[in-house]
Amino acid sequence: MNLTKRIVILISALIAAAPVWGQTFQGGIRGTIQDTSGAAISVAKVTLTDEGTGIARSTVSGNGGEYSFTAVNPATYTVSVEKPGFKKLDKKNTIVGTQEFLIVDLKLDVGDVTQSVNVTAEDAPLLETESASTGQMIDKQKLDDLPNMGRNPFYEGVKVSQNVTPGGDPKFNRMEDQSGSSQITVAGGPVRGNNYLLDGISITDSQNRAVIIPTVESVQDVKLQASTYDAEVGRTGGGTFNLTLRSGTNDIHGAAFGYTWMQDWLANTYFGNANGRNPDGTLKSPIANQPFYNYGGSLGGPVIIPKLYNGRNKTFWWVTGEGYRQTEANTAQLNVPTALERAGDFSQSYTNAAHTALQQMYYPTSATTRTPIPGNVIPASLLNPVGLAMASYYPLPNQTTSYFGQPNYSGTGIIYDRADQVTAKVDEQLTSWWRVSASYLHYGSREESNAYFGFSDPGTPGQSMLVRHVDATQVNTTLTPSPTTVVYLRFGFNRFPNKTYQLASQGIDMTKWGFPASYVSQLPYDAFPAVTMTGDMSNFGAGGFSQSNFYSRSFSATVSKFLGKHSLKTGFDYRIIHDSGINTVTPGAFSFDPTFTSSTAGKTVSGTGGAIASMLLGFPASGSVTTSLPIENHVTYYGFFVHDDFRLNSKLTMNFGVRYEYETGLESALNTLVVGFDTNAVNPIQSQVTGITTKGVLEYAGQNGYGTTAMNPNADKFSPRIGFAYNVMPKTTIRGGYGIFWAPFTFSLVNPLGYTYATPYVASNDGNATPANSLSNPFPTGIQQPIGSGAGLNAGLG
Repeated sequence: MNLTKRIVILISALIAAAPVWGQTFQGGIRGTIQDTSGAAISVAKVTLTDEGTGIARSTVSGNGGEYSFTAVNPATYTVSVEKPGFKKLDKKNTIVGTQEFLIVDLKLDVGDVTQSVNVTAEDAPLLETESASTGQMIDKQKLDDLPNMGRNPFYEGVKVSQNVTPGGDPKFNRMEDQSGSSQITVAGGPVRGNNYLLDGISITDSQNRAVIIPTVESVQDVKLQASTYDAEVGRTGGGTFNLTLRSGTNDIHGAAFGYTWMQDWLANTYFGNANGRNPDGTLKSPIANQPFYNYGGSLGGPVIIPKLYNGRNKTFWWVTGEGYRQTEANTAQLNVPTALERAGDFSQSYTNAAHTALQQMYYPTSATTRTPIPGNVIPASLLNPVGLAMASYYPLPNQTTSYFGQPNYSGTGIIYDRADQVTAKVDEQLTSWWRVSASYLHYGSREESNAYFGFSDPGTPGQSMLVRHVDATQVNTTLTPSPTTVVYLRFGFNRFPNKTYQLASQGIDMTKWGFPASYVSQLPYDAFPAVTMTGDMSNFGAGGFSQSNFYSRSFSATVSKFLGKHSLKTGFDYRIIHDSGINTVTPGAFSFDPTFTSSTAGKTVSGTGGAIASMLLGFPASGSVTTSLPIENHVTYYGFFVHDDFRLNSKLTMNFGVRYEYETGLESALNTLVVGFDTNAVNPIQSQVTGITTKGVLEYAGQNGYGTTAMNPNADKFSPRIGFAYNVMPKTTIRGGYGIFWAPFTFSLVNPLGYTYATPYVASNDGNATPANSLSNPFPTGIQQPIGSGAGLNAGLG
């Protein structure tokens, strides 16, 4: 035995010496070898050959005729049996799916070994009779043939599986819809309580979403494990979506596709129809052009370099690509100012359809009796240049209305979404006992929100853009140091940045509006402010900028050992799940209402005042600028298991196992956490208080002797598992089982006190009777910056 193989066996023994954990996409085959009289045949050579790649592995039957192949990659196999004095038997077209364990009992006829008996594909599909666990296998044919509008392989399992209920919007099941696709409850478990595996490696993020949704062309099959009594399965409160990527074979295979939706068959929106028709009969708001294109392809085979390398039966590759371009239209009825109103002229702004009274505007210069603006036209000298500039970004009405504040603009928001994905996988049979595979997936997407003024208008409401770029890497290696021992090692890394920003107005220069340069230079983000209008006009402007980076790393190992009627496995997994980034920062947010321009100071009086008039005068009712500091959170997960599948006889198999898992509380590499509240410590405000003891301070991570971990993690997560599968007759199996499962918790960016600060706009010092500041210099004392945990024990004091 060479040195390398001795080292592998030593590693296997060390791994098996401790209870360890792992989850895998691989299946298995086991059974017994008998003669035609039913007597067991020992020391028969059993060979398992991948029909696509030609890669084979062998074992020998035990004293009771038992044989077993564990860690079997999903594929179609031939099971061959040889024994002197008997005819060779070839059982062809034996399909092993993801996490599928088959019983294949075989009988040999007496004869010469040079003779052979072929069992062909006409046999009925094999029934899985070894495990109490249940689930739905979605093979390649189902993935290709069943309707799947979003081409989402995870969601395909949802549609055809029992005891599975989707809870999200069904239109959000595309490759960029991680959040929508994960709104699923399995076997009565919590929504977003499931686990997602890709080639045996978890791709589940901190919010229990699949960070990437592979294109159908890259997938071999998917198994949705709903009721699983295998101790190998953990960190799920419902089910596990176990997906296997497709591998190349000895033959070149490929496919290409493309399709579009028929534009002439689209229906108009409700408001588009409600706008009516022109005199010539055409719609005033015609159906918007909404093209959709989806295209992609795949190609794979052996690695062959002419005259240099022939990878048949050894090295294989598979690559896929997919992209789509989607346009969607939505219509809304909005209130916008007329050309006169945008200039401060409200002489035609009536309170009712009969035009018997004007919506009268008043000067906000008195805390008692207010004076109406003469002619209901704000003098040019009183118009605030910033308010005028902001109002100019409203579009003009496109509908005739009768009174002030009535919806007068029908806006159609055109959303343009796009996504592209590429997948590559390489498989290498290094030696007869060592196989390695590696895969890489990347996708990028952009997703707009409705922009009802159009994206050419920086003031358009809802102009946000969501951008995602996802990378996922999986490396697997399978070692078979002996015919009855298999070692499986896995490493994975994935990263899922999630960025939201304002598309139309990003980088706008607000000093040209009249904002002071000292104010604009302090803004954490240059874009159009978010403007809230109460009472007469629609909101406009946008929100801010935010970014989250979901990423994780994992390593796991599993050892399987076949011992006669027992098939043992044990494994280990180490995983770190991160979320980092920055909470929303804003370019300013201002709210306007009729209070400052109504007839009575500090009140909103019907028929008087207007939010648009208050804006033109430059007097917000409230406002803020939000700044934030970078933050990071993560948890570390450990799992251990040992499991035995005990085949008592040809009909009954028992499953026994125990699992232990531990997940730390929330931690932060930057110590950006509040980890608790100390009810015994005396608050520093005590120096200003007499008569009572002021107890209670925030516990910042790593400060004043406090810990660095939030929450109280459960250290008692033991999970016994027991089950049985009884094969009553060839086409009937009864299953049952019991197990304890621990649902994973979810977390996103925690926003502790001190890491985000909203500097408030001071609108008034007398109850909004008279304004204290204006848009000309909205924050005269500057924009406050967050100090993180710098306040220490003084955090939160006024």
